[in-house]
Amino acid sequence: SPTNGIPKTGVTRTNGTETPKRLSVLIRESGENDQDMNLLEDVKRTLLQHQGEDEVALEIAVGGRVYLLEWPMMRVAASVELENQLRVVIGGRGHAKLEI
Repeated sequence: SPTNGIPKTGVTRTNGTETPKRLSVLIRESGENDQDMNLLEDVKRTLLQHQGEDEVALEIAVGGRVYLLEWPMMRVAASVELENQLRVVIGGRGHAKLEI
């Protein structure tokens, strides 16, 4: 919904509705199960702090292969702020990318 005429999320279409965004998150497996689970929990916690209507796609890189996990129950208010927070959480273990 607009705030001061500016949409909070998405790109406004000509009919006035917003185009949903998608947040893509890639995490590389480290081989250390405890570290991997902690990182996944930190990512999940960060996403839950930004609940909204945009899709989240989680990619896990394991042994040279990337597995795409659709996360239909996880919806966020995708934003540059959230993307940057996830980049800090993930560090060198992957990336977060906002797709419009």
